[in-house]
Amino acid sequence: MAEDRLSEVLEQVTDKFIAAEMLQHIEKAWPNVVDDKALREACAEYIDNAPEDKKFNRASSVVKLAAVATPKEQDDGGFQKFLDENFAGMPLDEETIAGLKKSYNDMYRQATPEEKSDDYQHSYLYKDLSVALKDTLPNLEKMAERYNRAIAMVPQHQDDWEKIPAWSIINDKVGYKYAAMNWRNEYAPHAANEDEAKEKVGFITRTASLRAGTSSSSGLRECLDSMRQKSAMVGSAMEILGELHPQFNQADKGVYREQIKEYPSVSMVGLLRAQLEGKQVTSAQQLTDIINDPKNISLAVKMDFISSQGASSDYMALENRNSDAFVNEVKAVRDSRLDVTNKENVRNFVKKEMALQNAQQRVADHQYA
Repeated sequence: MAEDRLSEVLEQVTDKFIAAEMLQHIEKAWPNVVDDKALREACAEYIDNAPEDKKFNRASSVVKLAAVATPKEQDDGGFQKFLDENFAGMPLDEETIAGLKKSYNDMYRQATPEEKSDDYQHSYLYKDLSVALKDTLPNLEKMAERYNRAIAMVPQHQDDWEKIPAWSIINDKVGYKYAAMNWRNEYAPHAANEDEAKEKVGFITRTASLRAGTSSSSGLRECLDSMRQKSAMVGSAMEILGELHPQFNQADKGVYREQIKEYPSVSMVGLLRAQLEGKQVTSAQQLTDIINDPKNISLAVKMDFISSQGASSDYMALENRNSDAFVNEVKAVRDSRLDVTNKENVRNFVKKEMALQNAQQRVADHQYA
């Protein structure tokens, strides 16, 4: 018999060995769940409230997030192993070694002694289990649902699916696609003993740290960062809409927010384009037209690619064995990213793209004149 409701719920979706191992991961990531009965109950409630065929999805997603939230050891030997495998026999001064260590830590999102995990830009999404249960995990589930809805629309738009806003979701492999993979209909494992349970739950936790560029999964850390970026884009888009709408204070902001939350990237670039073109937005239908404009959809896809390419590029830099230009390569990758949480950066991006499109149109008009 399970000791409490959380253990009981986990056992119901798997078995006692898997449940005990999953619980160990949860308690290691969030130690306060050991004694906080209300928090344990909230975790049990979150899993048990799902439809029967989705309960294990929720349980495994809590465990995957626990793998991200679990504090890292300050020195697990990983960097030294990295040096031994990639720079053995090469003369490295202290400054070079320090630069390599910072780049290594940055790329694997490992905290240095000076940078604890609470300094991560998106750590608020997982450091507190109550926040994760209330916001992070439900939002991951919503992202997964949006991706699945977008995929379902493709057969209806075989010839022009690049022109529908769902294209921006389908192409977002770091965010929406990983969220969908994280919430896929997994087969609940069962184990005959503790060792077998450790191996099977270990496989679940390892799926949280897959790197971009190696498979269609980009890793839960990158997905969380994408979630943080989308939240910032919704806020920025609402600000821009407030500047474009002459009666915004009297408008039903909730309607606009729901439209923007569905397609944050397209909404943000589209509203910035409207602003740069001196237009006003006075109705939900006008915002819908902006979201459905193929130019805005294409621009949003390009922006998402540029903002997320750093994750896969970082991995490729690590794979570049025995490279004397390692530090410079990683710095160049990082500098090339577009910070979509910065409204002015996105505005400049949109402005440059509009200028490029206008120049291309002028050339085309001249050719056919």
